[in-house]
Amino acid sequence: MLDTPASTLPADLAGPNDFSLTLMEIALTGFVLLRPVYDATGETMTDLAYEYLNPAAQQMLRLPQRPTESFLTRFPNAGPVGIFAFYRDAFLSGQTQREAFNFQHDGLDSYFHLVARRQGALLVVSFLDTLDPLPAAQAREQAARTAETRTALVEAEQQREHLRVQQGLLGQIIGQVPAAIATLSGPEHRYSFFNDHYQRLVAGRAAQGRTVAEMLPEIREQGFLALLDRVYTTGQPFSGTETVLLLPGAAAGSAETRYIDFIYQPLFDGQERPQGILVFIADVTDRVRSRKQAETVQAAMLAVVQRQAQQRQDLFQIFEQTPVSIVLLREPDHRIDHFNPAFVELFPPEAWTGPLRGHTLSEVYPRIRLAGLVELMDMVYATGESQAVIDMPLAKLHPGSPRYVTFAYQAYREEGRIVGVAAFVYDVTDQVLARQQVHALNAELAAINQEMLATNEELKVANNRLTRTNSDLDTFVYSASHDLKSPITNVEGLLLALREHLPATAFEVPLVPRLLGMMDDAVARFQQTLGHLTDVTRLQQGQPGHLAEEIDLPTLVDAVRLDMLPELTAAGATLTVDLAACFTVRFSAKNMRSIVYNLLSNAVKYRTPDRAPEVQLRCHAAPDQVVLEVQDNGLGLSAAQQTELFRMFRRLHGHVPGSGVGLYMVKKMVENAGGSIAVQSQPGVGSTFTVTLPNAG
Repeated sequence: MLDTPASTLPADLAGPNDFSLTLMEIALTGFVLLRPVYDATGETMTDLAYEYLNPAAQQMLRLPQRPTESFLTRFPNAGPVGIFAFYRDAFLSGQTQREAFNFQHDGLDSYFHLVARRQGALLVVSFLDTLDPLPAAQAREQAARTAETRTALVEAEQQREHLRVQQGLLGQIIGQVPAAIATLSGPEHRYSFFNDHYQRLVAGRAAQGRTVAEMLPEIREQGFLALLDRVYTTGQPFSGTETVLLLPGAAAGSAETRYIDFIYQPLFDGQERPQGILVFIADVTDRVRSRKQAETVQAAMLAVVQRQAQQRQDLFQIFEQTPVSIVLLREPDHRIDHFNPAFVELFPPEAWTGPLRGHTLSEVYPRIRLAGLVELMDMVYATGESQAVIDMPLAKLHPGSPRYVTFAYQAYREEGRIVGVAAFVYDVTDQVLARQQVHALNAELAAINQEMLATNEELKVANNRLTRTNSDLDTFVYSASHDLKSPITNVEGLLLALREHLPATAFEVPLVPRLLGMMDDAVARFQQTLGHLTDVTRLQQGQPGHLAEEIDLPTLVDAVRLDMLPELTAAGATLTVDLAACFTVRFSAKNMRSIVYNLLSNAVKYRTPDRAPEVQLRCHAAPDQVVLEVQDNGLGLSAAQQTELFRMFRRLHGHVPGSGVGLYMVKKMVENAGGSIAVQSQPGVGSTFTVTLPNAG
């Protein structure tokens, strides 16, 4: 028997598999370890490389322990006979495969019984040559070895059972770790394991046996692939903290920025040679973004506070007009430096009759220490870290008050030194009472649900109640959008009044005009969204808008063409219309015009820049139906984009202006009339929208 040191085995099997190696060395059955060879694309298996042959296999195949030539080079007829296909299918399936082959080629004349199964990155093959009878002496030796092997196999099975239990426990532990974990095999970094957290992080693109480079090509330019190579080559671990990771976003061509803490830990075989890498990733995006946002807000605020006296005075003038209660305190004893009218209105002193400025909060408001607020301000002054008290009953400071407030404390600096604390106080009474009402309603609903469990009849009543509640949601959205128009109009008027009453010096502060412009833009966007919500709600409630009537379809389309003429001319578009089979259609004229206009407009807007737009509008009649088709040669849509196409406020191409409700409204108009809309599309080729409408004649 030949003794084979572990160093001659591939890294995948060296080390913890010494017992398996001993079994293969003494077995009279042939064992071969093969590694797949792929084409240039890395997708198709074209051959197999020999990694190891046990002594029995060497004798039966007349090969050395590790041949340098590949499987198909040594046995070219294994392809036509079907042995290579058998090996390939066994590797790809990952299941145990059995087959018998009569192989009388390439210097062999045998009838082989083959068993193959994938193990990690290798294919394990055992075989027996049934046409090679054993001499009597060898048969006796084989019987003795078989008895020894059985004993060894029993011990091996016990060890395997123990290993399975340990692996099961390890799998449970890894499954509960709130981090992304994966193991990579070999210098190509092929996936051999990954948990659910890792799969979610990479959007489901990890696959067993595939390399990181082919499944996550974007990490090469970001330097992560070079780090993996370095860890595998040097055997030294690498860790990164709050490292930027760019992953493809949901929209085509977009990227999503994530921040990760990660460790690349090399995995070694029994001879301390790297055979893989353990990847441990913690997604800290929320933590980093929250800190950066807090730092940005604090830096912006403190930059304003730290300006010269004139700038501070301008800021105070703005504070005077804001509805938020603001007080600036000088440290270390929290003396009032400045406050606005809203602060005094919310916190009128009870027994204090003198001026507030220059006196401590504890002097003016003795109960403030009982509420625990002074300790928080001390902490802000000492550490510079912001603090907040959420939804505090104002009765702690003013007994009997029904109001609730939220305190936000921030340190401000002058010449790099903390000199005080800025306190912002928000009246959140309405929000707290509304939340309490919701909690009360939830408690009431829970009680009702308990009662509903009494009988099946009560359960049926509850289901009907829930159905009615769902039906009322659209009405609520419509009412909310209608009721919000008045407040946003009031906000718009207040902004106008603020512009008129602000002193001229206030506009010299760069922050003031910019903030006012941002508020104007926000009001305009809010008003546009309310308009869309009103239209969408009408459609969601199934309101047709207008009754069906006989429509001269060619005349309606000509009117839409005239409206779109500037758009068609500017794009150099060609519009071909074939309505010979549909002169009249019974439908809402307003809705039909909206459907045609939206589909034709989208066909022109989402054109590809490398060719002139060509748009076709066709119509044909079916029994009790009219079918409209709009076909273009534009950008086209992927399968993933098509699933998102008709969702409200969903825009798939950011370079074209729009609100994302056009196709949603078209779909609702069609479905409310009992019709349907579908799309067939291919990226780079174009799209065809098909609208099927009932035609009552």
